[in-house]
Amino acid sequence: MHGEIPVLTRCCICFPLRHGLLAWAYFRLIVTGAFFTSLTINFIEFINNDKVRYLKVMGVVMFILFTDIVLTSMFVVGGHLKNLQILKAFYIYSIFLWCLMMLLVMTLTVQTVDQLRTATYHRYVRFLILDLTSFVFQVMIQSYVILLVRSEIVKLSNNCEFRFVNNAAQVELHFKGDDEDTEQPNLQKNGNMIV
Repeated sequence: MHGEIPVLTRCCICFPLRHGLLAWAYFRLIVTGAFFTSLTINFIEFINNDKVRYLKVMGVVMFILFTDIVLTSMFVVGGHLKNLQILKAFYIYSIFLWCLMMLLVMTLTVQTVDQLRTATYHRYVRFLILDLTSFVFQVMIQSYVILLVRSEIVKLSNNCEFRFVNNAAQVELHFKGDDEDTEQPNLQKNGNMIV
C-alpha cells in the first residue's frame, strides 16, 4: 500500500506556513535559552558544592540544549532567507531529535513502570500518567513541526508560490470552406477533431 505525506500550506490552520514556523522557532529559542541559562546556573552551583554525581548528566543536557539553540538559530536565518540547504539540515536534525525523543520516552516509561512494581504509592501512578501524557504531547508536536518543515521545503523546492490554471480555454473551432459540399474539420470542446 502506497500513501503520500500531505503537504500543508498553513501553520496551525490560520498562519502562513513560513511565518508560523518562524514564530514557533522564536518561541523555541526563548524557552530553550531560558532553560539553558537556569541549567548553567545550577551547573555552576553544583561545581561549587562538589556534587560530581550530577555534573555528567547536566553536561550532556547542556550540550543538547546548546546544539538545539544553534540549529534553531540557523533555522530562523534559513527561514528568513528562504535558504533550502539550511532548512534541509534542520529537517534532518528534527528527525534525529524525534528519534532521540522516542528512545527517551521508552526508556523513562520502562523505568517508571519498574518503579511502580516495587512501590504501592498512588503518586507513582499519577506520575506515570503525567509522564506519558507529556511525552505523547511532545512527540505529537515534534511530528507536526517535522511535517511543517517538510512542507516548507517542498514549497521552496517547487519554486512557485502560485499556479494558475485556465479551465475556460476550451475552444470550439469550425472551418467553413468555399465549397459548401465538402466537409471541413471541426474541433469539438473535448479537443477531438471531427473530419
